[in-house]
Amino acid sequence: MLNSDFYKIEILVGKEYINTILEEINKLGACRVGNYDLVSSFYEVDGCFRPLEQANPYEGKIGEVYYGKEYKLEVRCEKKYLKKVVKKIREIHPYEEPIINVIKLEVF
Repeated sequence: MLNSDFYKIEILVGKEYINTILEEINKLGACRVGNYDLVSSFYEVDGCFRPLEQANPYEGKIGEVYYGKEYKLEVRCEKKYLKKVVKKIREIHPYEEPIINVIKLEVF
């Protein structure tokens, strides 16, 4: 049976924020699969960005390309919890412009 009420949330963040984000969004109903909670995946990725004049970067300097490592945290979330979960991630996340990708899933 096809169920399209699930979404994958991808969050790029420093390793030191993973546990805090997981604990807080788990309380709101994300990260659950059947009889399990805190279900997640995370792995180190390389990335880059260049802060523009108006930016207030967490790392890096205005006008200079910054190369660094961060983690991609992935969790599953039911549609009914999605807005509250994304709002909570934004409240916790240290970046001025966090990357939070929300991808609709087809779960069989």
